[in-house]
Amino acid sequence: MREIRTLRDWRYRNGMGLRELARKAGVAPRVISNIEHGRSHGSPQTWVRIAAALNLDPAQILEYRQAVGLEGNMKEKADES
Repeated sequence: MREIRTLRDWRYRNGMGLRELARKAGVAPRVISNIEHGRSHGSPQTWVRIAAALNLDPAQILEYRQAVGLEGNMKEKADES
């Protein structure tokens, strides 16, 4: 079974602080913090922006979202942008 990474794992692996990721993703730092602490799931569009900021394939984020029971097709959202 493949390990599912959390947002914090991805951020740490990229050597980014919370504020740096927020700036690169174009969201408020509290958005990243709320997602990492489970207070928010983040919209699919926000996750597409986070994936881009972390140089991740949106499919990796989708896999995470599905693993934690979130719905939404990020590919469709990415295609709309």
